[in-house]
Amino acid sequence: MPNITREQAHKIAESYLIAHPEDFEGRTKISKVLSLEEYEHLATPNIFNFPDEKLKSYWIANTIDNSRYTMLRSSIVVLVHKESGSIDYAGSANDEG
Repeated sequence: MPNITREQAHKIAESYLIAHPEDFEGRTKISKVLSLEEYEHLATPNIFNFPDEKLKSYWIANTIDNSRYTMLRSSIVVLVHKESGSIDYAGSANDEG
């Protein structure tokens, strides 16, 4: 059982986005928080130095894209460590296409 709950990870990730809006195209809201195992039918994040085995230790917080652009682009995610609550990555999920 993780020390950090899904709900806590949501708050941690959203607080991080609010503190750094310029880094995330103005995104300040989280749509959902998933574990890697819950990505069964979704494009999984493809993050350098975060192979699947390592990603299992993180909550993956997906941001809401509130831009007016309709082009195909990558999701922005925030990785919240399930044990410590640290944010060890925030940026592109490299899942476009």
